Amino acid sequence: PSIYQSGNGIYFISSSSPSDVSVVNNVVKNCDKSGIYLNPGSNYVINNNLVDTAGYSGISADTVTGATIISGNIVTNVTGTGWGISLNQISNANVSNNVVTNCSVYGFRIGGSAFSGLFSGNYLSGNGSNLIDYTTNQPISYVSNFGIGTNSISEIGRATSELQSHLNLVCRLLLE
Repeated sequence: PSIYQSGNGIYFISSSSPSDVSVVNNVVKNCDKSGIYLNPGSNYVINNNLVDTAGYSGISADTVTGATIISGNIVTNVTGTGWGISLNQISNANVSNNVVTNCSVYGFRIGGSAFSGLFSGNYLSGNGSNLIDYTTNQPISYVSNFGIGTNSISEIGRATSELQSHLNLVCRLLLE
C-alpha cells in the first residue's frame, strides 16, 4: 500500500471531471487536513483504505455522478471539523462495510439535492453523531425521514454474524 502523511493525504480536485477514479489499499495518517478528498468526477471507487488521524475529514467525495463505491475503509480519529465520511451531491452511491470511529463531529455526513445510494454493514462508534444531514448539519434519527429513497444505514455489533467476516474481525481487532 501507499502511505501518505501530513497536509492533505490524497487530494484530488479537477475541473475536467475525470471518470473511473480508484483509490484502493492506501494508508493515510496524521494529516492536518483531509485524508482522502475527491471532487468532482464520475465512477469513483474508494476501497480498503485506512485513514488514521486527520484534522478535517477522513473520506470526502463531492459532486460525483455514475457509480460511487465506498467500501471496506477504516476511518478513525478525525478531529477539527471531525467528518468521518462525507458525501454530497452523489448519485448511485454504495457505502458498505466501513468502520468509522472516534470522529469528533459525525461518522457520516450525507446529503445534497442529488444524493442517492445504499448504506449497509457499516460500523459506527464513538462519533459525535453517527449520521448527519449535509445541508442542515443536524443529526438524522431516521433515514426514511431524510428523503433519500430506499436507503438504510445499519450499525453492526459484536454479536452479529456480519461482524464475524474476516474484514470486520480485522477492523474490530485494530480498533480494540
